[in-house]
Amino acid sequence: MLLRRLKLQGFKSFADKTVLDLSHNVTAIVGPNGSGKSNLTDSVRWLLGERDARNLRGGKGEDLIFAGTKTKPRAGQAWASLHFSNESGFLPVAYKDVVITRKVTRDGSSLFTINKSEVRLKDVLEFFAKSKTGARGFNIIGQGESDVFIKATPQERREMIEELLGLKEYQMKKGEALRKLKSTAFNLEKAQALIQELEPHLRLLRKQARRYEGREDAEKELTNLENYFYGYQLLELEKGIKTQEAEEKENRALLRAEKEKLANLQKDLERIKDTEPQSAGEFPKIKLEEEKLHRERAELQIELGKMEVRLELTSEESADVPKLKQVLAEVRKVSEKLMEESGLESIREGLKKIIKLTNLAKETGGRSNEQYKKTYQETAKEINKLERELEGIRDRAAEINKSLQGFNESFTKAYELVAKQQAKVNEAVSLENDRLIKKERLEIRLEALLEELKQIGRPKDSLAVNAVKLDLTDDEIRQKMLKLRSYLASIGEVDETVIKEANETEERHAFLVAQVEDLGKAMADLQKLTVELDRKIHDDFNIAITKIDREFHKLVQLVFGGGKASLKLEKVKVEKRKTEINEAEDSPSDEPDRESPDDSEPEAVSPGVLIDVTLPKKRIKGLEVLSGGERALVSIAALFSLVSVSPPPFLFLDEVDAALDERNARRFGEILKEFAQRTQFVIVTHNRATMEVADALYGVTMAEDGTSKLVSLKLT
Repeated sequence: MLLRRLKLQGFKSFADKTVLDLSHNVTAIVGPNGSGKSNLTDSVRWLLGERDARNLRGGKGEDLIFAGTKTKPRAGQAWASLHFSNESGFLPVAYKDVVITRKVTRDGSSLFTINKSEVRLKDVLEFFAKSKTGARGFNIIGQGESDVFIKATPQERREMIEELLGLKEYQMKKGEALRKLKSTAFNLEKAQALIQELEPHLRLLRKQARRYEGREDAEKELTNLENYFYGYQLLELEKGIKTQEAEEKENRALLRAEKEKLANLQKDLERIKDTEPQSAGEFPKIKLEEEKLHRERAELQIELGKMEVRLELTSEESADVPKLKQVLAEVRKVSEKLMEESGLESIREGLKKIIKLTNLAKETGGRSNEQYKKTYQETAKEINKLERELEGIRDRAAEINKSLQGFNESFTKAYELVAKQQAKVNEAVSLENDRLIKKERLEIRLEALLEELKQIGRPKDSLAVNAVKLDLTDDEIRQKMLKLRSYLASIGEVDETVIKEANETEERHAFLVAQVEDLGKAMADLQKLTVELDRKIHDDFNIAITKIDREFHKLVQLVFGGGKASLKLEKVKVEKRKTEINEAEDSPSDEPDRESPDDSEPEAVSPGVLIDVTLPKKRIKGLEVLSGGERALVSIAALFSLVSVSPPPFLFLDEVDAALDERNARRFGEILKEFAQRTQFVIVTHNRATMEVADALYGVTMAEDGTSKLVSLKLT
């Protein structure tokens, strides 16, 4: 058994809590008209997901709530619950007991729960669709709806059969797939339109951003060149300045030491100089004597020249003229030689030679020249006197030199030491000056380098001084940096807003393209699913309709004692509809979509179900000419033919036997009893024959307070 019980409170006329035990093969509900029997059927229809209040015999949702009477106040809410036993696993949940509850309040709020867990109406409809049940199918045949099958249109009959066969679940899936397909097609068209709208702007942004391509590489290359070129120079200059400062400090200490040594040696020299002998003061006098001798020598030479002239004049009168001229020539040579001599010894030897030559001249021509003789004698005296004086000077100089020999050695040695030390000091001073000049040059170069860095906008701290040395000359590096700066200047500064917009637009375009691709795949999947669902519904329905047709024919013959009956599928006209999928890749992105005669396909229209009945002993055909009883019997035959092919778990029948006479009512009861082995029946009836086949009987009465009350009777 699937059905266990029905509970309700505040629902229509059932103001108080009411419980019906439905765990029987056939449960009959009886009672006078107006007692509220059909409200029980309405509560089940409501629980199965009925949304239209008119199908619940009400104008609006509030009409389902007990409205109150003179003696009993109205209810604030209405609720009902249907309890199922799911030990067989028929219902699509893992619970053995399942309770469906629905509640509505006067403020319009509504609530569905399955085992006390809140769910949506959609979830409830899907839940019952999977279990071949529902509010709109054959699970509930309401009052006055016994001929619903034959009164329905062919398409409505098809829907009833599909729900009974459990195909409603696939129809719902198909409907959902079609809705998704339509939505996906709309989204696809929208995405394609956005792509078409976006692409011109994206092309412009790409063009603007492309001019910045390579700027990053150029900036990186320029930075590397600057890091090496300026960083390496900066490192070398700072290193050189530190080296010069260290050497300058070291040299300054050395210079101080050398100057101290020089001062000490100069003191020693002054001390030695103070020990100089007094005889050293005669050197100036000797010098004067030497100068005087030189002057006298010059005068002697002048006199000799005069004598030569006189000898030449007198030689013309001499008898031995050639010999006299020869003597005079010799005297001239000796005199010229004496003019070049500076030593006293050489001068003395020269004077001796002149004396001999003058004696020879005397012998040659002196006999006739007394005046020349007198001059000669005077010159000889002067020469002798000069010789003696020179001899005296020489002796005195030797004596002074002997006395100064020790002093000169000490003084010379001390002087040489002072001179050598002075040379060292001078060398140290020169070295210090050189280092100062080098340091100043380095500082000037450093200042120029820092100024250049300032001009190119590179802080000193931004240089990577550990850059790898490049295999380029400084001129080559400068040329390369100049070209890179010119290139970057031609590009200009990067507009970050353009780059950002380009990246964002590129991302959006990629997203839309991917979305179009995904939507295309989704549409293909949905189309495939729709085709599969159509095939499933079509195949299952065609198999079932053949069986139903056969059972319908048997039941009509059974209830009418003959005749013919059949269910046929109507022929439908195939209409054209526009294809819901437009392949984005087949249409150019820069042209609008155009509808062509070939972009439509036949619309899949499911054929409805036609009923053809021929009763025995009558020549009438068609449902319209049947009497009320005949229509009821045909409806019952159709109902049970459906049940025989796909037995539902339960059926609620509300006075479907009302138009049957006693004989046909008994036939109905026999059929009901037979089918109750596979399906639970809950029947609202006035017919005694139907009551006799029931396992449990519930009576509904209208109490004095205007509410429906329930009386139960178990018959087995």
